[in-house]
Amino acid sequence: MGSTFREFSASQQRRHLHSIARRAIEHYDLPVDRMALVNAGFNFTYRVTLTDGKKFALRLNINSRRSSENLFGEVAWTSALAENSRVTVPVPQRTRDGDLFVVLDDPLMERSVPAVLYSWLPGRNLEVNNSTAAWYHAGQTMATLHDHARHFSLPAGAAVPYLRDALWGTPDRLDRRHLPITSDDEVLIRDLLGEINRRLDDLWSHDRGRLLHADLHGGNMKWLRGRLAVFDFDDCGWGLPVQDLATTLYYIRDIGDCEAAFLDGYEKESSVEMPSPGEREWLIVQRNLLLLSDLAGTTTRELLDFVPRYTSNSLIKLRAFAATGVYHHEVEGVVRNR
Repeated sequence: MGSTFREFSASQQRRHLHSIARRAIEHYDLPVDRMALVNAGFNFTYRVTLTDGKKFALRLNINSRRSSENLFGEVAWTSALAENSRVTVPVPQRTRDGDLFVVLDDPLMERSVPAVLYSWLPGRNLEVNNSTAAWYHAGQTMATLHDHARHFSLPAGAAVPYLRDALWGTPDRLDRRHLPITSDDEVLIRDLLGEINRRLDDLWSHDRGRLLHADLHGGNMKWLRGRLAVFDFDDCGWGLPVQDLATTLYYIRDIGDCEAAFLDGYEKESSVEMPSPGEREWLIVQRNLLLLSDLAGTTTRELLDFVPRYTSNSLIKLRAFAATGVYHHEVEGVVRNR
């Protein structure tokens, strides 16, 4: 067994995090029957089932470095959205002391671990539903979120990160010290980052931004009986609508007609001027680079083991983009699993 959490095996990490989840749920006055891990990734999420069968979702922020002010911003916006019948979101739950999140110290993690408890959303994740109807609704839902954010102000004491640069203010790990890349690979990445930052500077000079979900992929949406629900606002930040759009497009690029349906749904509901295809392409590339940098700093064993494959696949896609100006996942040489 390793001496730090990052050195643990996947099973060791899961056992340790389950003990932290148990500590977190003790802050709530709930008759818990059982807890089950439902997502192990950037963060860990557990389904908490009570003795009466009612369910909740407990999220542990394992890799997220969100401050207490950021967490407050997340739950404040989610709470406001929960009162808006036009979009379905989970409702943040209060501890017995009235707090909307808890922070637990853990020596093995070498950091504190924030935990947030939300009401449970039924349905299947949208990532397993590639119908154009579902993704049309997803576009409408993003437009609704953007419209709500235009009129919403964070309460005193709440804050969210500004998403002004290519890596959204996160540590830059896109180098040979953190990733299995060559010096030529690093030059390509630096050139792409430079161009993305130049384009973002120009976009920000014409827009003051608004609150964004900033991680609206199929794994963060659920589909039930023709209705869409959105969750996991952990990455929410102050940015531009085109950044939100490009983030989603990264995940559905090359999946049938889902992209066209998503953009059509967004345009039908949004008052925002649609960005040019060129702007979208560069910000789709930005998503790839941001994920690559995040992976290089992860502590989750399953993600650490995925770094070499994701790096090699990313470089194939980035070279193809540099040659064509269009980003694709389906490029010759890419190993499946994005």
